[in-house]
Amino acid sequence: MERGDYWSALIRGWWLIVVFGLIGLGLGLISPRSHVSTSFVSVSSVGSPPPQTTNGSTGTLLSADQIMYYGGSDAVLTAASERSGLNWPSWVIRDRLTLEGPPADNGSSTGPTSGQAGVIDVRVSAPSTADSLALNNAFDDALGDEVNAVAQSSLNASVTSTQAKLQSIMTELQSNKFPPGITPQALDIQVTALQNFLATLVVSTPSTGYSVLHAAVVQEVSKQTSGAALNSRKLRAAAGLLLGVLAGALLAMAMWLLDRRLKTAKRAQHAFGYPVVAEIPSAASDSTEPYRMLWLSVFREPLPLPPLDGTEPLYDGESPLIDAGVGSRSGPPEIT
Repeated sequence: MERGDYWSALIRGWWLIVVFGLIGLGLGLISPRSHVSTSFVSVSSVGSPPPQTTNGSTGTLLSADQIMYYGGSDAVLTAASERSGLNWPSWVIRDRLTLEGPPADNGSSTGPTSGQAGVIDVRVSAPSTADSLALNNAFDDALGDEVNAVAQSSLNASVTSTQAKLQSIMTELQSNKFPPGITPQALDIQVTALQNFLATLVVSTPSTGYSVLHAAVVQEVSKQTSGAALNSRKLRAAAGLLLGVLAGALLAMAMWLLDRRLKTAKRAQHAFGYPVVAEIPSAASDSTEPYRMLWLSVFREPLPLPPLDGTEPLYDGESPLIDAGVGSRSGPPEIT
């Protein structure tokens, strides 16, 4: 398309531009204003703050990083959703929940922290106070069950490993087949130590140090406004009108491109392979009147009659010409 074709397309499709502009103007006037969403944020504190002690059955307690790791698992999020009664998907819970861990030992923490070693702040945002508190408390309980289950699994693994090692030594004693440099007395001492340790494991319960240090409380109410820039009715109307005009102009150009009729001299020249030497002006052109006079002078002159066969005489006064506008021979002259 040439530059003139774009202008012609816009002129021919002016009605599309007007219609779509009015539609956009109407939509801009009736479009809703901005929406204000309110979120209630509750905060609780969990973890195992120092001093951390060692447990004879499970060793050192879980660190804050380990607790945060389990807190982000899908199992904990799904359990929290079910316990709270909200039944939200895990990805929704993850978006509404934030875990703020303890500050780094070297003081290089850049994000928000709980401000205390071993303590994790749990922040939950929900549309209502009840939902925020319910989800926060359910998450704290689900996280505690998860870390306790992990500790119990570790304890069971220690029991199984100790039993396997004790059984191996007992087999060596019964078969009198010892590793080089190992005496039966040394094996007896090792068996006694393993039996005592196994007895301790069997009667022990796992201890992770995890506890809810601070119950969930509503800390703040967050209000977020969406679309505040379009609160002005005039601005929405202007934006709708502009978009409508642009849509109408694009549709008009698309219709021009899809129309394959010969509307310009250049298209006719490309289609037939001959140069265009003249164009018929439109009705609104200034050259319409000279063209009409030329047409009358050429096509309204009498045309010669076809040749006769010689048997039909001519009437007196009959002209050998025929009126091109009537298309019949003139009759005999009237006798008065």
